[in-house]
Amino acid sequence: MTSADSTASKFGGPSMMSWMNPTPKDQLVRCAGYMVQFGLGYLIMLLAMYYIGYIIICILLGAFVGHFVTGWDDFAAGRSTGCH
Repeated sequence: MTSADSTASKFGGPSMMSWMNPTPKDQLVRCAGYMVQFGLGYLIMLLAMYYIGYIIICILLGAFVGHFVTGWDDFAAGRSTGCH
């Protein structure tokens, strides 16, 4: 039994190696999500380049509200997202 299998058996899930390898369908969904995120970010950047104060304020308020609504972190020990 490998360490990945023993870790998976402790938590009752699939082995870590199968979890880390996405299927082609999963990769297509990830790529589509990345394309949408990149495209929207580019359009927002172009809007900001109009240098109209109201648009820039709306972009900043949208970022604030969006992070407030979706960016809840769990600060319990060992349960962080690990990306920051």
